[in-house]
Amino acid sequence: MILDSDTENSIEIYTLLADKNNHPVIIALRIDQKEQRPGRQNSEYVVNSIRSIYGKENHNTAINKLKTGYGRYINMKLAALYETAFGVQFPGASSIKNSSNNIIIDESTNVKPVFEKIKKICDFL
Repeated sequence: MILDSDTENSIEIYTLLADKNNHPVIIALRIDQKEQRPGRQNSEYVVNSIRSIYGKENHNTAINKLKTGYGRYINMKLAALYETAFGVQFPGASSIKNSSNNIIIDESTNVKPVFEKIKKICDFL
């Protein structure tokens, strides 16, 4: 799940990784938007820096951000795994979609590519 951060030009990535206290690991990234290339509909972003990586005990911030339009991307299959692993209940897809037209809601059941990307990031760190 990817949410806008309260810090300008930053996002938060909620992972299925757990810290030593079994809290989900959050990765905060500083990003900048590239100039949009002609003929492309979507913007591209550059990661400037990893601001922090930490375990997050309280889920209320993420839930409130999803409800108030701070969401950027959520895979509903991964959200279900997140709920099981960390005991949090996220709003349903229709509720999230109603909060913002800008969020991408992925309801595909194929999460293997996502896990492979997360593993590559963790191996890199």
